[in-house]
Amino acid sequence: MKTRIYRNSDCSSNPRLSRSADWQSAVSPIGNRQSVRKVVTRGNCGDHAECHSAIQQIANLRYGIGDANVRYGGADANVGYDAAIVARRDQRGAFSLVEILVTVGLLAFIVLGLLAMFNQTQRAFRSSITQNDVLESGRAVMEMITRELQQMRPSQCPDFYNGAVRYRATNFLVEPCPYLTNVLTQELVGSAFQRTNLVQQFFFLSKVNQDWIGTGYTVVADSPGASVGSLYRFYMTNYSRTGPMTASYFFENPLAGTTSRILDGVVHLRVKAYANSGDVVTYNTFTATNGFGMARYHPPKSYAVVANTFVYTSGYDTEQMAAYFLSNAVPAYLEVELGILEPRIVQHYRAIGNSTPALQQQQRDYLFNHSGQVHLFRQRVPIINVDTLAYSHP
Repeated sequence: MKTRIYRNSDCSSNPRLSRSADWQSAVSPIGNRQSVRKVVTRGNCGDHAECHSAIQQIANLRYGIGDANVRYGGADANVGYDAAIVARRDQRGAFSLVEILVTVGLLAFIVLGLLAMFNQTQRAFRSSITQNDVLESGRAVMEMITRELQQMRPSQCPDFYNGAVRYRATNFLVEPCPYLTNVLTQELVGSAFQRTNLVQQFFFLSKVNQDWIGTGYTVVADSPGASVGSLYRFYMTNYSRTGPMTASYFFENPLAGTTSRILDGVVHLRVKAYANSGDVVTYNTFTATNGFGMARYHPPKSYAVVANTFVYTSGYDTEQMAAYFLSNAVPAYLEVELGILEPRIVQHYRAIGNSTPALQQQQRDYLFNHSGQVHLFRQRVPIINVDTLAYSHP
């Protein structure tokens, strides 16, 4: 078969050829290898050099080399572009094993980073929700206790004698709680000191119209030997015809009376009485008697006697561990501290169990390392109805 490359001059001088399909294929833009083959294979090839040149151009297009701008019949055509793409697509190899391993490793590292970030965000979200719940519960309980303590008032009830037995009306008392006696100690992060959680119960009188109201708060342990308990509120009404003399008597067994469960996860409840000078009412170290308490006034070493009070100390508190205010005496201020464990810690603590002494020790060891999960609330409460005659200045 003869091959000829038509030139522009030949086509213009030959009208028959200019109208033929060969001329139209020759001068049209060549977009792929098939178009090139049509140009080369049409017509008679009388010049060996021209055939060789055309075949060389086809080879260049087949392997994607050479100049992309080839002039056929006087027309410029970007004949190498599409052909080069097809050739490279045919010759392209697959990914190697090393490339695949590197890609999988990078993807795994990215996924692990995203999972760690997600877990950290979820943990922070849960922690914030828990803290909000504990703060709301603690503030609600402290507000209720504060509001009721402010209504405390002295009964001014005279002493009652039954033979050799003397009965006195108790306006306010605070003492160690008999229902939760296992004192919990916890380490303080970043310090060599330890925190000691004390649990007390307290009772006070208030008056509504002509009725005396006795209100008390105590903590009951979750189980024998436990260091975590629930806060209970005791309530009783002693009508005016009998007076407040026996109101505190019922508080000796508050769970047998009208009680309601207020709060769970309590590990600390501390109430301390203060005089009208702002100093704590403590034990009378001068007379070594307990017929009355005393409070320090300024300047130092100046004391005032607080009549009708009894104050006791212990190794946990050398100033005031228990206090009783009788007759016309009530504290001028009360400092209330309430410590609450987070619910998640309480659930884990209860899941350990306490059926044996070894399990009880495991519970204490677990709480020893979680002082950061104890939320402490503290508030100074002023008592409005204070009889200043109970506080005699030196």
